[in-house]
Amino acid sequence: MLSFITYKNHPEQIEIVGDENGLQKLIFYLNEVKRSKDHIHLIIGSEIDEFPIPEVRKSIVGSAKAVRIEYGKNKDWEKKLK
Repeated sequence: MLSFITYKNHPEQIEIVGDENGLQKLIFYLNEVKRSKDHIHLIIGSEIDEFPIPEVRKSIVGSAKAVRIEYGKNKDWEKKLK
């Protein structure tokens, strides 16, 4: 299981939840992006599982339906810091 939890009132905050297999898959995806210096899309129902959110918390949090992991060169951040 691998899930990304989003907060409706705090879109800048996410939580990553995974069991041993899900976290191992996430490490694989990260290494693949690092190796290829490209990006990957993770989609619910394929790479991402919908987290079972209790009814009482559904107004606060949700499961991300898609996540994009992208390689960024150091110089991309250096430009933003100047």
